[in-house]
Amino acid sequence: MLLEKILWLLLAILIMIAGCGTNDDEKENLLPSDINAEDLPDVPALQDEFTREFIQSIEPVREGFYPFVSKSKSFTMDFPQDMIVNIESHIVGPDNRSETITWGSSNRNLEVYPNYILHYYRGEPVEENSKNTISLSHGRDLNLKI
Repeated sequence: MLLEKILWLLLAILIMIAGCGTNDDEKENLLPSDINAEDLPDVPALQDEFTREFIQSIEPVREGFYPFVSKSKSFTMDFPQDMIVNIESHIVGPDNRSETITWGSSNRNLEVYPNYILHYYRGEPVEENSKNTISLSHGRDLNLKI
């Protein structure tokens, strides 16, 4: 009888420990946009609600940068922790074929306010047009073989 009670107690403890481990794993797999801002690192990129939608992990990819995926899912980049994406100037084109992202410092009191704009366009490249564009940019026929 005593052995049975001890086994049930051990089983209950194991279940509680396993349950706690599962919750930690689930939290690690959450996107920053699914986590309360109070539980995130205190950096502008993770504290800004709109910017947080682009960030894929609370683990930096390198010091000061977080993994970023565009809304069109067309490109990724390392995004600086001290910047935020401007919601007013973010545009995704039809069929995710283009995207414009503007980001800058969260500190609006700077004398000089750095602002970065990225225009992404996904086209259907025509091989001959690409060859001509590259050759023209160098001012001579490059005899390209693609």
